[in-house]
Amino acid sequence: MNKEENGRAPKILIIGLDGATFDLLDPWCSEGYLPNISKLILSGVSGSLQSTVPPLTSPAWVSFATGKSPEKLGIFDLVYKERNSYNVKPVNSTLFRGETIWELMSNEGFRVGVVNFPVTYPPYNINGFMVTCMFTPPGAPFTYPKELSKEIKRKLGHYRIEIEDFLNLYTNDKDAFLKACYEILDQRVELVKYLIKKKWQIFAVVFTITDRVQHVLWKYMDPNHVLYNESAENMRYKDAILNLWIRLDEKIGDILKRTNKKTVVMLVSDHGFGPINKLFLVDDWLQHNKFLKIRTRKSGKLVNRALYKLGITREGLGTILKKVYLRDLFSDLPIYVKRLIPTKHIDNDFHEWIDWSKTKAFSFGCTGKIYINTKGREPQGIVAPGTEYLEVVNKIKTKLKHLCKNDNLDIEIFKPKSKNDPDLLFCIPGVAFDKEINRTHKFVDKKTNQRFLVDIPEDRPINADHRMNGIFIASGPHIREGFKLDNPKIIDIAPTILHILDVPIPKDFDGRVLKEIFEPDSSLAKREVQYQLYSERATLQRKIRRLARKTKVA
Repeated sequence: MNKEENGRAPKILIIGLDGATFDLLDPWCSEGYLPNISKLILSGVSGSLQSTVPPLTSPAWVSFATGKSPEKLGIFDLVYKERNSYNVKPVNSTLFRGETIWELMSNEGFRVGVVNFPVTYPPYNINGFMVTCMFTPPGAPFTYPKELSKEIKRKLGHYRIEIEDFLNLYTNDKDAFLKACYEILDQRVELVKYLIKKKWQIFAVVFTITDRVQHVLWKYMDPNHVLYNESAENMRYKDAILNLWIRLDEKIGDILKRTNKKTVVMLVSDHGFGPINKLFLVDDWLQHNKFLKIRTRKSGKLVNRALYKLGITREGLGTILKKVYLRDLFSDLPIYVKRLIPTKHIDNDFHEWIDWSKTKAFSFGCTGKIYINTKGREPQGIVAPGTEYLEVVNKIKTKLKHLCKNDNLDIEIFKPKSKNDPDLLFCIPGVAFDKEINRTHKFVDKKTNQRFLVDIPEDRPINADHRMNGIFIASGPHIREGFKLDNPKIIDIAPTILHILDVPIPKDFDGRVLKEIFEPDSSLAKREVQYQLYSERATLQRKIRRLARKTKVA
């Protein structure tokens, strides 16, 4: 008899709220807008949850599911660079180095339900059911077992995983964008209400729509945002984020009605949120410091000079520039549009406008992620491993720190351990990365007064971004009441869940069990934390499962 069958382990319901921050939830709860979230806070434990570095959706949720840091997993962004290549593709479930708690608990005989959890495409075998999340290609299998997709279609009709081309929709029709947000939220909740009737011991669902809305509508809500203004048009959307959270709180109440008092409920976010104050033109910076060399035509340089002298923005002449530069239509799209397009062609043209024979370092993706163009590792590497490599790395670190010091900005820089991971990762709170060469809202001549930390353009769709501190709320049997947690980390959630279910914790986990959340006299508080090393047989089984995941990639 397994642990689920003997009935001793409580059920666990995890509700992921992408991008949730107590900066918003605390005042809204105090004002009575979010009664269901407020009730969970008052009846349980809560605390500001430290995200991963970088605080991005893919690495953070994978760290949640594995109890491991991005360094161990090899996931640092929404996209990854293929080995021995300059090509970039969206991350998927075959890439990370580790096993999820969904798989660990399946091994123990627990029934698991996973809905809309990032980095679950392609869906993989678990003892239960799985519905994938963003970056699932159109028409690709999106459930495990495969037959579940037919059930969903019969129950809900066409199932929408993501808002299609949401930035374009927002830019051209904000009302249609908000309508789509509510439709996806409502449909996701209907799916949860249907699947929650099935047999399960742990059920996890992530609502990503909160992240999408906050990215593009924050400037209408926040009087301290540099782009905030009180025009009649803007005031129409001042409460748009709050109203979506009110609807989500109501839906959380609907879901909780379908659980019992023996269920531990956890509300978790992958990261926090806040306004974008500046853009860092990372490619311009690399080019200016002679780490990156761009292929340009003389005609392109003449256009740049003419635009500068005339004071004309480059965006206004996008059509002309497409004919002048060696970049195709896709390459000319802003990075914040490119990064949301799940296609096998994503950045395959990235290397065409870089002169690799003279490039020592380059960057791509949504974060401050820098690769050294290393001999033997990159297809056209020029930096020798060893002394020269370290010199380039240290020079970039020094110059980044100097740049941020001049602008009074905090910066965190670290170097991942694996040779196939980025050589440097850096985060600057409140600063987003714009990676297109010379795509500032106003061209500035590098020979005169070039700046690389610039004000955010008024027409930039994404005006808010991630912060390090998300949320953690837990309520239920053996959970302390009204207790405030001190500095929990997202990597702590997986070992805590395993401890609640009395499953031994793998010794290679980076997180710890949050024993302080349990009532002092409860069995969960008194129970000794158990760890395990995998046997040779278990290790072989894990390799077979990972291989099975890889064979499902479309």
